[in-house]
Amino acid sequence: MIALWFTLVALANPVDAIYDLWRAQTEGAVWRSPTQRERATLQDAVDRLVRTAGSCPQDEIDEANARLAEHDFRATRISVAGFEGIAVSDGVERRGTGLLVIRCGIASPLAWQAPHSFYDLKTGGITRQLFVESGARLGFWNTIHRYRSRPDETEDDSVHPADVTREYGSSFHAMTAAAAMADTRLRFVQIHGFAERAGGWDAIVSTGDARRPPDPVAAALAPLGKIGAFGSDTELLGATANVQGRALSRFNPPRFLHLEFSPDVRAVLDAQAESRALVIRAVGVPP
Repeated sequence: MIALWFTLVALANPVDAIYDLWRAQTEGAVWRSPTQRERATLQDAVDRLVRTAGSCPQDEIDEANARLAEHDFRATRISVAGFEGIAVSDGVERRGTGLLVIRCGIASPLAWQAPHSFYDLKTGGITRQLFVESGARLGFWNTIHRYRSRPDETEDDSVHPADVTREYGSSFHAMTAAAAMADTRLRFVQIHGFAERAGGWDAIVSTGDARRPPDPVAAALAPLGKIGAFGSDTELLGATANVQGRALSRFNPPRFLHLEFSPDVRAVLDAQAESRALVIRAVGVPP
């Protein structure tokens, strides 16, 4: 029975393989908030898989998959051009759980997140490339538009259940919390985008806390343009309401970075490996 929920993806490169998994999760997706049991099941499986990711033993994967299948989630093995990983996602019912990819073997203690893949253009693709190129342990992507939890939802509505950066009860947040507890070395980096050069900035970086401005990270990103650190250079786009940021701020030292990029910078990051390498080096600088 386990084999029904455990498949092998073998494509040309890991970035394309992850994209195909993500795209399949978005097709026909209809938002449904997870139950408490569903969140607990995801957290148990993610905890198990992250704790054993150094070797990804098959018995641990099988046990996690058996638990996931009880609530129509699945773990999919990715084996592509030297990349080995496990993807956690929805099963048959696409309800906006999101996609988590766990790298097996040696990995850097980074977790890249694209929680607004549809709304913040290019952030999903940039995050896929950053995840693969940095050798990171984890990558996260949302699978339903933040303002599409129902067909008639508009951006002006007061509540947006599918905006996973605002919902402590989302599966995306449940998996984030489980991963953070399973590996306390992980630093979570969210990639976002704004429509115009807010306040004249090309990028704004934040820890989610104005008392902890990430000045060294902003300085390291200076080749990308005019970079502001929230809390010292600007009060814009600080991610103070971001629920992942709030949860991760409880740790010391800080484990959350929020990177907001202009359209021009996102275009550069999407196209240029050397610019992405700059970001990878920058997030390794303590804030």
